[in-house]
Amino acid sequence: MASWRAKEVGMRPRKGFEFVYLSVLTRRKVKPLSRWEAQFGRAELNWLRDLGLQWQEVRRVLLSGDSRAELVFSLESSLLREYVRSFDGKPVLHSPEEMRLEGRLFGYPECCVESFIERGYAPNDLSPADQQLIFHWACPGCKVTPGLLPHYRACYEEARGLAQGFRGAPRRRSPARIWMPLAASSFALLAGPALGQSIDPHRLPLPDSLDTNRNFLLDRYEEALVKPTLPLDGVELALRLAAAIDSLPTAPQVAQPYRIDRMARGLEACSVCDSLVNMGFVRIVNPSLNDSLDLPYLALHTLWHGSLDFAGQLHRGRVNLLRLIRILDWPYAVHTLPFETELDADGDGIADTEEARLGLDPSLADANTNRIVDGPELAVNWAAELEALPSEPLKDRPYRVDHPMRGIETCEVCGETVNMGYFEVINPAENFRLELPYIALHALKHGSFVYAATLHDGQLSARSLSCALHADGSFHQQPVQDDSDKDGLADLEEGHLGTNPLLPDTDGDGIPDGRALAWRLAEALDKLPKEPREAEPYRIDYPQYGLEVCEVCGQSVNMGFVCIVNPVRKDSVDLPYMALHSLEHGAFTAQGTIHTLRADPVRLCQLLGLPTSVPRDETSVPGSYRLLGAFPNPMSGGGTEVRIEMLMPVPAEAVQLEIFDLLGRRIRTLRLSSGRAGIHKVVWDGRDDAGKPAPTGLYFCRLRAQRQIGPTLRLLLLR
Repeated sequence: MASWRAKEVGMRPRKGFEFVYLSVLTRRKVKPLSRWEAQFGRAELNWLRDLGLQWQEVRRVLLSGDSRAELVFSLESSLLREYVRSFDGKPVLHSPEEMRLEGRLFGYPECCVESFIERGYAPNDLSPADQQLIFHWACPGCKVTPGLLPHYRACYEEARGLAQGFRGAPRRRSPARIWMPLAASSFALLAGPALGQSIDPHRLPLPDSLDTNRNFLLDRYEEALVKPTLPLDGVELALRLAAAIDSLPTAPQVAQPYRIDRMARGLEACSVCDSLVNMGFVRIVNPSLNDSLDLPYLALHTLWHGSLDFAGQLHRGRVNLLRLIRILDWPYAVHTLPFETELDADGDGIADTEEARLGLDPSLADANTNRIVDGPELAVNWAAELEALPSEPLKDRPYRVDHPMRGIETCEVCGETVNMGYFEVINPAENFRLELPYIALHALKHGSFVYAATLHDGQLSARSLSCALHADGSFHQQPVQDDSDKDGLADLEEGHLGTNPLLPDTDGDGIPDGRALAWRLAEALDKLPKEPREAEPYRIDYPQYGLEVCEVCGQSVNMGFVCIVNPVRKDSVDLPYMALHSLEHGAFTAQGTIHTLRADPVRLCQLLGLPTSVPRDETSVPGSYRLLGAFPNPMSGGGTEVRIEMLMPVPAEAVQLEIFDLLGRRIRTLRLSSGRAGIHKVVWDGRDDAGKPAPTGLYFCRLRAQRQIGPTLRLLLLR
């Protein structure tokens, strides 16, 4: 249970305005009795005597066994005697009985005391400034507290005038702002101009080499905040951030940021001013970005002092300015770097050459009109997917292999340090492997496909990431003319190869005929000897000094070619390395920036001496149900539908697809109209069972048949 005690000791430094304010409230009988738990000495006692207040020192026992001195003061000696009788030498229990007694002695409204005992820091109707002014947490709809506020304001103004005459008041600090460890607010009260003109000591100067204009803002931050019409001053930004955080709604929202307060049972002292602040934190959530940031209340305390740095007994660090700005949905473009070699006409952070493949419009920065720019939206979502990938090798879905190194590198945009190693994303269904430095993942988490650091810099291909995360084996496939079963082989070719032109998976192994043959040919080509032979096929490689890019997945491939020779047949064929790349990924059609062609599967089989038929094993029946893939994925736009393919090895009843969100909640059930064996297609329209559009995010599709739970497929929905 939280304690009123947090309210009463929320004022420190040892000597200064806070003590004066509390003493004035007591002298004017706004508070019958007050308590000061910070250090005190002759200056404080003389001050109380001059105001005509009586005082008493009380010792309290903490749960840790330590003792603590309290200074209580009042105009009424009877109240002091009652407090001493009730609490001197007693442990601090925070029990309801103790809080009721404290509330009566300190002059808190009874309704507020009972509300606090039952509901803690329940949202109330006071403005944040008024709540900061008082020493109790007002109950919802309180009828008493509004009548007390004018008296608190009058005492506050009186204390401002008296504070300069208090001998214990430190002259180097401005006493115009009260900091108290409140629950839902946790911000400072700005009641007027500062009494002193000196720089707030919370604002720590930065080295001139990092802050050339000495505005308390790192130069690299100024370069990253690309909206010069908005303030680029560290103090002004900190104050605006504090006000923005304070104004956030506390109830969960669907389309705007909100805050969740996580109060803790304890306080920590600011290392600069000794103010006591709740040791908990506030979580700032942006549901549209599916991202959140935790800030200690101590960080909010220093933000209200115009500083991004914070240091206390428990928390120490610097506010992640760029990430906080992005989560708050401020009109800055943060942590984004321009493309050096690619065009980005709409400025959405995705190269024009990649938008079409992703189902986006290169002329629209927000193609799905959800008020989030396409590039940062995709980057943040895919970063979450990358972090969620399993680390153990799998056969049916992507996984990651980490390669950390002994060393760090520094992001040139925000200054964060990241391990200098890398990780691999392996997609077995697509036979695809992608290497990413950890700094690239850092940039993605901040909404950028371009990264720059002390060791690595470059540009991530959105197509490559999409292939690594979402490809189901058909990513490189292109439509083939006269292909009745859509397996990647023309009907005439299947006649030569001995496969069924009306059945996409002739041998029933769960892999379409075209993809299976392409993989088989790629493996055979890779194993060919690279020196001339007289009686067997061989290859001669002709690499070039240059690269071309696969238009499908974005990977770079040598622009040269390989010559495949069959000396027995006295035949040969030249294949660009781009064609080999496509074969490795299960496709005969290659689409590169230099070479675009379709390899002839029949001729390649003949050159390699492979049988021109795929024998069918009549006894081969796959023993499990499986999901073959989904297209388009990601699905974008309000009216987009995703087609999900599944394999039924044997007839079954009660077959259904279940769609789950990230929290594991089943939002949609799709049932098959027929339970016959074969490949089935089911369409999901992006809605839940109630017909409501599902929000942007990552979803999981699971197959259930014959009371068996099949594999899971990821679906990314963008609105």
